[in-house]
Amino acid sequence: PIGLPFDHPWVEKAKAEGRTRTIDPIPDIFRKLDHIRVHGTNHTIPLVIQGARDGHFLKKVALRRLWRPLAPWRELTCRKLEAYGLEEEFIAFSVRRGDKNVVEHYNFTDPFVYVEEADKDVENVFGGIPPKIFVATDDCSVMDEFRLLRPHWTFVSECDKATIEQKGFALSDVKEWTPAQTDEHFSKFLREMYALAMAKVFIGVSYTNVAWWAYFMRLDRHSFRLIDNKKINLNSY
Repeated sequence: PIGLPFDHPWVEKAKAEGRTRTIDPIPDIFRKLDHIRVHGTNHTIPLVIQGARDGHFLKKVALRRLWRPLAPWRELTCRKLEAYGLEEEFIAFSVRRGDKNVVEHYNFTDPFVYVEEADKDVENVFGGIPPKIFVATDDCSVMDEFRLLRPHWTFVSECDKATIEQKGFALSDVKEWTPAQTDEHFSKFLREMYALAMAKVFIGVSYTNVAWWAYFMRLDRHSFRLIDNKKINLNSY
């Protein structure tokens, strides 16, 4: 039961009436295209939207209905983003390191792959004039790498204002955070998510939930590119 303990009266009543079933997320949900509402298939959620809609469109609507930062957080996020001078169109990089290698055994994508991919957009989208690059990352060491690879480009990031060195997010560290550290983490998360959603072009990796969240926040799915695995089909999510 979502949000209810097993011994809740409603759950006990449902079990007594035979209205429960066990679901294995992998075979019962994630391997059934009808359940995961992929692009090109029509679905409806009556409480969210009327009529059958494309699976990805439905996810976008659901996300915007279910996730909306409170006004003070929205205003703070927008105000802090203004300091980066992102009024003009820009490119966003999403870089995830931290525990993804040790815990989940992903190989980190080399920063050169990011700038090589962005080279195409500089020529084809921005007329040969490099725009600002907003870098959303949990590991601030990548900033020096990007700036070394393209010294004439302008990279901006939350890392430039960080007071504590960030060497990568590890889920196991969260339980040790103070309330102030927790607030700062999610404040940074909001600023990065807004920038990733607003960017003219998104370049990132598939092994972070941030990428998929940004994907469903963005208006144009065709300017969203994952560079760690060329075989990924966005239509399958």
